Parts: sequence; structure tokens; C-alpha cells
Amino acid sequence: MQNNWFTKQFWAATVERAIKTFAQSMAALLTTSAVGLFEIDWLNFLSISAVATIASVLTSVVSGSMTGGETSVTRAELIATPAVVTALKETDENKTDEKVPETAEPESEVETTVTV
Repeated sequence: MQNNWFTKQFWAATVERAIKTFAQSMAALLTTSAVGLFEIDWLNFLSISAVATIASVLTSVVSGSMTGGETSVTRAELIATPAVVTALKETDENKTDEKVPETAEPESEVETTVTV
């Protein structure tokens, strides 16, 4: 299994995920706290979000070791390598080449009666 931890794509995906995790955890803390904006313990909120961000980075690194360099264990999130981009383009081209069959006349409406 090839280890791609040192690729630009891996770290770009990892950093993007870490930033999203930080923002989501800050949003969750801000919306669930019942205090005013000036009463918030910002140091505590930043500390909690930093721990969540570190966990996100560690998750990506562990996933990378299990999958050979992808940031997602389930491979639901693909890193856009040249091979992936080419495969996606080919898939899109094949979809546009398919012709949609013309349908016959629309089916007649069927009346339904409900008795109560």
C-alpha cells in the first residue's frame, strides 16, 4: 500500500477538514451556550475547538495510513489526483453521449373515486 502522506493533495484535504471542524465546533459552542457575546469564555471555546481540530487532523493521518494516503477511511471523499480527475471527466462524457429515448404520448389520467 502506497503512503501518500507527503502529497500536497493529502495535506490540502486534511487542512480543509481541520478548518471545517474548527468552524463547526465553534458554531456549536456559540449556539448552544446561553450567554451573551461578551460573557463567553473565549479561551475555553478556542481550547475545545482546538482539541476537535487536532482530533480531525489525527483522524486524517490514521485514515491515510489505512487507505494508502486518502483522508477518508470509507473513501467517500476522493482526493483529486490526475487519475481521479480523468476518470470523472470520462464518466461525464459518457453520460452526455447517451441519448434519452423519447417517450410515447402521455398516459391518460385515471379517475379515482373514494367512498366514505
